[in-house]
Amino acid sequence: MLKRSKQSSNKKSLAPLNKATLLLAGILTLGLTVGCSGESKSDTAAEPSVSESAPATTEPVTEPATETAEPEVAPEEEVVAEPEQPEAATESAESEPAAAAAPLAADAGAKLYEAKCKLCHEKGLLNAPKFANPEDWAPRIAKGKETLYKHSAEGFNAMPAQAADGVTVEQVHAAVDYMVDNAS
Repeated sequence: MLKRSKQSSNKKSLAPLNKATLLLAGILTLGLTVGCSGESKSDTAAEPSVSESAPATTEPVTEPATETAEPEVAPEEEVVAEPEQPEAATESAESEPAAAAAPLAADAGAKLYEAKCKLCHEKGLLNAPKFANPEDWAPRIAKGKETLYKHSAEGFNAMPAQAADGVTVEQVHAAVDYMVDNAS
C-alpha cells in the first residue's frame, strides 16, 4: 500500500512537469515550423487562416472571383434582351393576380384547419385558443378580424407564420373565418 501511495505521489509531482514539457515541445515545434518555412512575414501571416480552414474553403474563395466576372457579362446580355423581359414580366404579373383573384373553395378554411391548424387549436397547445370554444376566442375576436388575420398569416407569440410553404394569405384568412365562425 505504501508503494502505491509513493507511486501516485510521484506521478502527481511529475504531471506538471510532463504538461510543461509537452507545452514547451509544442511551442518549439511550432517555432521551428514557422521559422524554417523560408517564407516572408506576409506569407506567414496568411498561413494561419489557411491552416485553420479546410482545403475546401480555399476553393469557394476562388469561385466567387469567377462568379464576379460572370455578372459583368450578364448585364450586356440583359441590355440586349431588355425589351423582351417587360413583356414576360407583364405576362407573369397578369397571371399572378389571376391566380390570387381566383375564388377559394367554400371549404378552403376547413381544409386548412384540418391540415395545419388542428394540431394546436384542437387541444389548446402553446396557449392556442381551442376550436369552437367561445371563452378562448372572445378576447381574440374583440381585437378584430384584421388583427387575427395578421397574427395568423405573419405569426404571433408561439404560433409560426401560416402564410408559408404554399399556403396563401387568402387561405389563412379563410381558416381564421372558419375558426371564428365555429367559436361564435
